Amino acid sequence: MVFSFLRSLLSSVFFCSGQKPDSSGDEAGDTVRQAREEAEMYANKRKDCAARSQIAWRSGEKARAKDLSNEGKRYAVLMEKANWRAVRALLKPQKSKQTGKLDLHGLYKNEAVAATLEFLDHWKALPHKDRPETVEIVTGAGNHSKIRGRPVIKPEVEKILRVRGLQYEPLRGDGAFLVYVNPPEDSSSSTCIIS
Repeated sequence: MVFSFLRSLLSSVFFCSGQKPDSSGDEAGDTVRQAREEAEMYANKRKDCAARSQIAWRSGEKARAKDLSNEGKRYAVLMEKANWRAVRALLKPQKSKQTGKLDLHGLYKNEAVAATLEFLDHWKALPHKDRPETVEIVTGAGNHSKIRGRPVIKPEVEKILRVRGLQYEPLRGDGAFLVYVNPPEDSSSSTCIIS
């Protein structure tokens, strides 16, 4: 559900042609920071509502528990909207439709997966003659998002590439993939190319 919601929103603003990135450079960063802080605030309020709802339920206040649960759901929607503003601020200036490069820095895992799917769908949907041979997906090495000492986004993107049978190779060490969306006719099976 989250992926389909994000993908539908991404398709409307992800590849803004004719839009120029903010010249200040800080404006997009400020928007992202503010949106993420707002999302965190709503997440905390949602969590608080859930805890209070459980207490009300256990004490027999079923109607109050339901009201708190509904309030928590409203905060969840506001949290998603705030996170979406952050995603839009990060992706819109990239003009990935023109550049063939997608940078996933600053995105959460589900956002990065949705953005990657939308990006690949765009390039694969183009007529063969209009596609570049390769596109680039920048995941970063995962230094800021490791869970249990492992990167989060990079393996998800690599899994998407494998499942879709796309040829790809690591680019610039561990931080990016070069993806063949229009491989030469003589190339063999769709597998990872290790150099």
